[in-house]
Amino acid sequence: MPCAMISLTASQEVAMPDTRLPDHWLAAPQFDGLSDTAWRIFTHGYMWSNRNLTDGWIPDKSLKHLGTERGSEGLLELEAAGLVEVNEGAIYLDWEFQTPRDTFLKQKEDNRKKAANKRAKDRERLAEIERTPGTTQVTHSIGRTGQEEDEGIRYYPDADNKDF
Repeated sequence: MPCAMISLTASQEVAMPDTRLPDHWLAAPQFDGLSDTAWRIFTHGYMWSNRNLTDGWIPDKSLKHLGTERGSEGLLELEAAGLVEVNEGAIYLDWEFQTPRDTFLKQKEDNRKKAANKRAKDRERLAEIERTPGTTQVTHSIGRTGQEEDEGIRYYPDADNKDF
């Protein structure tokens, strides 16, 4: 069964839902003989639903985003395999092992609060450094060779010094 996770992209620090395709699906009987078209509709359905936070519900009007439409061969194949439930106006994917919308939104809000608290603490530390007499902020630029550079002064660590 699929397992959605919340990932935090390091560069953007944006929470986003992920859809996992477990390796045991490779040998699961309900996937044996599934056409490429049906597999694509199935996996795109999970990704679409995760992205739109619909907990497995995909309205008929959005089936075009999966490259299908109501009554298509691929969709009928998935229904026959028991991988989707087709109701009036929508299809449903099993969402038991995915991250529900409410959980994702709570985690996203928790991450936002955590980041805001960290920024506030960082501002507080910087303000404390600026208020303390005799202290200055120390910054150094590291060159391409990994050696410290500061206002044209080059620092070359002693190769015999065991501290480096």
